[in-house]
Amino acid sequence: MKVGNLERIKAVKDVVWMTSSELVRLKYFEVLAKQVQNGNNKEAISHFLNPKRYIEYWFKNQVDSVDSMADTEYYKTYNSEFYYVSQKIHNCQSLGEIERYVNNYMEEVDDIHYKVNLKNLERHLNTSEEPHIQLRLHIEKRLKDYCKPKPKFFQNPSDDESIMKMLGCTETCYWCGALCWGSRGHDRNTDETKKHHTAHQPGGLHGERYTQADILVAVSCHQKTDDLMVLCWNKPTRWGVAKIRDFSDWKFESHYKDQLNNFMCWFFEKLNQDLAKRLNCVPASNNELSKYGCINLNYDNIINSLKVKLV
Repeated sequence: MKVGNLERIKAVKDVVWMTSSELVRLKYFEVLAKQVQNGNNKEAISHFLNPKRYIEYWFKNQVDSVDSMADTEYYKTYNSEFYYVSQKIHNCQSLGEIERYVNNYMEEVDDIHYKVNLKNLERHLNTSEEPHIQLRLHIEKRLKDYCKPKPKFFQNPSDDESIMKMLGCTETCYWCGALCWGSRGHDRNTDETKKHHTAHQPGGLHGERYTQADILVAVSCHQKTDDLMVLCWNKPTRWGVAKIRDFSDWKFESHYKDQLNNFMCWFFEKLNQDLAKRLNCVPASNNELSKYGCINLNYDNIINSLKVKLV
């Protein structure tokens, strides 16, 4: 079983786009973008309204469905080990030797079907053969009952911590819903690296809107001015105050890979109308989209640039 589990994990790590959390994210957003280009906005909208849930669900499905040689490795190891143990027991010349070998073997492995109990030996004794031969024959018979390995359910790769680290941190910005691009567990650090950082995206992707007019916003967190009034915990608050006082665990600067920002703007341009319908509000105006760089974006240029920068 351990061999099979390790083989499944190795197979996942050998996938090209699994070499970094940035490439995993790019793969995920490429999948969503292709659906959007084909006129299917449903999954993309669901993601942006609940990013943590949907990217983790997608990632686990992806890694758990990676083909591997787990079954082959399991049966190979099983057959080899079965032959080795059977031969060792067959060569034992006394009760004590059998008991020592079997009990020592049990301490080394984690999936045991048989345990030596000499008190039960009397049930199998007869006067025609020596006790150790009778015990040996009894054990060999029991082993043969298991000579055909039964189907095993291997551990899902997504249950392994090293695999989930490939996804990175999945905490999201309270305002725009952007996924943190830090390493998984970085928020447990004690220095500056504990802060969440991301490619902040148009707030409308996460349902942020101008309160009075109920219109989706195209502004991203890093584009907001400090004197902009935002509704923080149902209280009007200046952005410069809210981001420091209430969200000091996040960075709100623009991501150094500006194409990530453009990619999120491309999504908002494509999803703006359907998001508004889903949320029963007013879509962002063309002036709003243009003001914050969410119009006339070329998907091919964005994705090709990201592939160069992230590889």
